[in-house]
Amino acid sequence: MDIALSLCIAFVWGGTVLEAIRLNTLSRKTAALIILSLLITAAISGVLVSSAVQHRTLTQLESVMNSESQETSIALSSFVADNNITMAKQVMHSELTRKDVAYVGLLDKNGKLLIEMSDEDVSGRNLIVKEQPVVYGQEVIGTLVLGFSKQYINEVVNDTLRTLVASLVELFLLLGVLMYLLLRREVIKPIRGFVSTIEQISFDDLTKRVPIHKSDEIGRLASAFNQMLDNLQRSQEQLKEPEEKYRTLVETSVSGVFMAQDGRLVF
Repeated sequence: MDIALSLCIAFVWGGTVLEAIRLNTLSRKTAALIILSLLITAAISGVLVSSAVQHRTLTQLESVMNSESQETSIALSSFVADNNITMAKQVMHSELTRKDVAYVGLLDKNGKLLIEMSDEDVSGRNLIVKEQPVVYGQEVIGTLVLGFSKQYINEVVNDTLRTLVASLVELFLLLGVLMYLLLRREVIKPIRGFVSTIEQISFDDLTKRVPIHKSDEIGRLASAFNQMLDNLQRSQEQLKEPEEKYRTLVETSVSGVFMAQDGRLVF
């Protein structure tokens, strides 16, 4: 309901704007209405689609984070079981080379911190923390803590949205051009021909006809207008015949001919 109401208000406002700026040709009005309609549609589509894309992107990132946590815990399990801290640090350090990981921590089975690594200027508020048990055999021997950077995740989401918005803009621009060209060929051009023919018609010359290219409403209107011209031309020819007879009769009469009306000589 809110979207429908917004569209109605936008079109009413758009009509007011068209009157205010006095677009005095059908071509300009059509182009302005297409642009206005596409802008409104693009804005609504952008809001709806961006929300869906943002949710989908976050869901995919969530899946990636869970998968990464599981793979890293499996890689660490044998080293933690052997108490090989050096190799465990190398595995954890390799995680920090990823753009999405900003913190790595390893706890023993009692919750004591064994290893901690992080990027510079990283705080807990800027992280999405994932804890993954480190299992060796059937026993939980520790806990892996991965902190994923919120800044990186936001950048991924924003890049996706920017790409989407750019694609939508290009799509709507292409649709706008195609709609304008189609309307210009199917509506505006025939109406221009109609107007041009009407402007050339005079009572002394009724031979002009509106060209008919289509069988749609404009074509039927042109056909009806041409039929009206045919009837008018026939009526004009029928009027000319008695007029010629009357003129011949008067000009060849050997007697004087006059016409009086209300005591006044009018002919």
